[in-house]
Amino acid sequence: MIFAEIIESEEDFTDYLKLRLDLNSWKEFSTGDEINLLGHFLSDQLNFEQRHKKLDKFMLNSYLQEIDAYFYDRQSGLPGKKPTRRSR
Repeated sequence: MIFAEIIESEEDFTDYLKLRLDLNSWKEFSTGDEINLLGHFLSDQLNFEQRHKKLDKFMLNSYLQEIDAYFYDRQSGLPGKKPTRRSR
């Protein structure tokens, strides 16, 4: 449900899936929450610098704040600002 509400177009969804599937081949990468990856996609395109890929272990910082705030506002009956994709 969260993805369906946040992702704005088929193109964005396709872009997300392609980038997300590429992360599966990076065995050193770890995240505890798929929604966190959505937040990273919206703000940074799931783009990781080459220096990140040379690490023995890489865990993504939290990108949940905007998504959490949006759904909290919606639950509270407030309009909330929907997170959107920042750049391409």
